[in-house]
Amino acid sequence: MNPVQRDAISALGLGAAAALGTPLVNSVLSQGYYKRAEQETGLTLDPKNVAKRKALLLAHAKDVGSAAPSPMVHQGMNRGGSYQFSANPGQPEQLLHGPQASQFVLAHELGHRAINLKPGLMQQVQQRTYSGVLHPLIETGVQIAAGAFAPSTRRALAYGLSSSYLNQLGTLASEVQATREGSKYLAAAGTPISPAMQAAQFSTYGVGMGVDAIKNVAIGRGLRALAGSLK
Repeated sequence: MNPVQRDAISALGLGAAAALGTPLVNSVLSQGYYKRAEQETGLTLDPKNVAKRKALLLAHAKDVGSAAPSPMVHQGMNRGGSYQFSANPGQPEQLLHGPQASQFVLAHELGHRAINLKPGLMQQVQQRTYSGVLHPLIETGVQIAAGAFAPSTRRALAYGLSSSYLNQLGTLASEVQATREGSKYLAAAGTPISPAMQAAQFSTYGVGMGVDAIKNVAIGRGLRALAGSLK
């Protein structure tokens, strides 16, 4: 098998793995994460958890010295949530969660708010590097280039995955810290979480970043094979 054929087969294999595996892997990981969160902390809108929800918000308020904005239900988020802040003082912050979100999800988003309100390194990391230092198009270009110019598929994957994790290091660090902050609030509210819960939350981000990089590396290997065949 000549190098062009090897590159073509690698491109097809990686492309198929990314196309078929990404939805499956993300679905399995997210379903496992949400299920564990619900089992350990319960749903935030469950009437049985009203007192714990209030205790959760109170623990956060005591920690940061500022009451959280009233959590708003966002129907499109289902089991997820988000904390949205603005550098513009005139724009209010938003704390959102889906109708099926767990107490863990709410606590985690409160953790992001805590990071934002506590001056220091993590505040700068979250505000300046969350979602990556490089523009998504630049990151994609780097990964495609890794696939196209690396001498082997193994090395192309190493370069592509490394670039993804390095670029998203701020996101990963912020997510880990937000969960740490949120776990303190849950413990204060009488709902401590297990280390397995924290690992499940982290893995959904880490694996997702990896499979996205594989797709771009596959494109690069395909371009390499095409260029080789035209020589």
